[in-house]
Formats: sequence, structure tokens, C-alpha cells
Amino acid sequence: MPLPARLKPAKTSRQTLKVLADRAKEILSRIDTSTDKDDEGLKTMIADWNGQVFNPQRCSDFRDFFSWTSAKDFTRMAFYQE
Repeated sequence: MPLPARLKPAKTSRQTLKVLADRAKEILSRIDTSTDKDDEGLKTMIADWNGQVFNPQRCSDFRDFFSWTSAKDFTRMAFYQE
């Protein structure tokens, strides 16, 4: 899914993208194992992930991203800023 031309990626290392993409997969795994969206551990994982990107995501975003993109691209898009 192409992003609008006015959005530009923030500078970030490949290692950071990889770590956060792996964490996005971990978050999705917890959601898939029927962890409640109000689970404190899940909330903490999402808050930590969101604290490192420009475009924070919600639990539902993590639950659904795999249906339209990869964890790597989902994470890359979270670094886009206007």
C-alpha cells in the first residue's frame, strides 16, 4: 500500500526496524493467543513499541496488520512523519 508523497520516513537504523518488527510479531502473537486487549502485559508491550515510533498504533492495528502488510512494513510505516 503506497503512502502519500508528502509523508517522509524518519531516519532509523535497520537494527531498530528489525527489533520493532520482531516486537510487533510478539504483540500479534499475544493477541492471537486470546490475550485480552486490557491485559497489562500487552498494554506495556504496545506502549513500549509506540514510544519508539512517530505514529502510535492501537491494539486493533496490531491485530489486523498481518492481513494487509508484513511486520517489517507495518513498523516502517510507523516511522513516517509529515
